[in-house]
Amino acid sequence: MGTIIKSVAVENSAGIKGIIPLVSEAAKKCLLTANVNIDNVGMLINTGVYSENHLKEPALASLIQNRLNGKYQTLEEEWKESANLFSFDLHSGGGGIIHAFEVMDSFIQANDFKNGLIVSGDVKPETGVTENYNYKSGAAAVLVSKSNEQKGFTKFKTETFPGFIKDFESATNWDKGRFRFVTRQSANYLKNCVDCTVKTINNFIEEEQISWSDMDRIITSQSPKGFAQNLQDNLKHGEKVVQLKNRPEIYSSGLLFSLNHFLQSKELIENKNLLFVTVGAGITVSLAYYKNRA
Repeated sequence: MGTIIKSVAVENSAGIKGIIPLVSEAAKKCLLTANVNIDNVGMLINTGVYSENHLKEPALASLIQNRLNGKYQTLEEEWKESANLFSFDLHSGGGGIIHAFEVMDSFIQANDFKNGLIVSGDVKPETGVTENYNYKSGAAAVLVSKSNEQKGFTKFKTETFPGFIKDFESATNWDKGRFRFVTRQSANYLKNCVDCTVKTINNFIEEEQISWSDMDRIITSQSPKGFAQNLQDNLKHGEKVVQLKNRPEIYSSGLLFSLNHFLQSKELIENKNLLFVTVGAGITVSLAYYKNRA
């Protein structure tokens, strides 16, 4: 028995304004692709970070859940309001999706529910002054489900390197009667992210005794800009890293954009063992090993 990826969807339409509509649209696409009604989802986790009005309370997950409780219908199931859906935000910077995978896996393996929905997205803050915000607006969703087969997520690992805690910082304050949001990234942030990730992956492979031949593709987050390419250049068997060419920097949902690109390339996930990799402030590196073959 395992936790498998059932569907994934992305949304980056410039015509959709606001974080709630943007993320909700990605979630609807994801559910429709899997032909699963929201009533059959037991948990919804939102891992997005940035919103147009810096909204954190109430949890965006609850507002997204409210949007999903109407205006769409699967092919085979009549819509009805979800009675047992537990939704919450999980804020973990660029690594939130992998942490959400781990949470979902623990609940699904405990037979608490069959389907879990993870959503993520960011839009540029519009309230007040914003400095150094360079992320492309975008959202994504992934549906994970219980499988009776021994495949899916098997191992997780997170390492934090506090020596680089000041490499990436963001802050909000009230400046002369105006809201001010600032992000700062050191000149060495990309290099340090890559170095920490290479070290974490090598530690993980050694600890779990995984052979490189058993790892078919490495799917990464898309921040900082150039991360996937630099990881490919510095990692043993870097050719396994999935690349998105000419893609603007995407923050919290970047991992799912990479996964969607991999699936759109016509490579069958059923025949692949995947390593998911995210990196973010801290510097914190998170890994998830997804097994689909012996």
